[in-house]
Amino acid sequence: KLIDGTYAAGMSDFTMPWVDVRDVARAHVEAALRPEAAGRFILSAKVASIFEIIDEIRDGVPHATQLPRMKAPKWMGYLFAPFFGLTWKYVSRNVGISVELDHSRSVEHLGIAYRPLGETMRAHVQQRVDDGLYRPRG
Repeated sequence: KLIDGTYAAGMSDFTMPWVDVRDVARAHVEAALRPEAAGRFILSAKVASIFEIIDEIRDGVPHATQLPRMKAPKWMGYLFAPFFGLTWKYVSRNVGISVELDHSRSVEHLGIAYRPLGETMRAHVQQRVDDGLYRPRG
């Protein structure tokens, strides 16, 4: 919904961890093959705000023209959340709340070199186009 114009007028800002599914698959293979890989691993290339994601898409996908333009204040998130299938509880716990993760164990023990966020976002949009889930305008 981010690229199809649903939120073109704007949306509330929130941060979340992002990782390319190809990096997750690689981590699973490495965890199975490496005897020193024990326990759980945080697989997150980067913690980024939704507007960092939007900027990456805007810079790398010229046909994605219906991206959100305005950061809506949190109170507006409460107001419109039910119309987009979100609860007030979700808005309260996510909008404007930052999270920090340390993925150093996955880099050190699994040898993961995370893909840059821009590469992941470009590939994601292209996959949606290829699958017929998003049709660029024009």
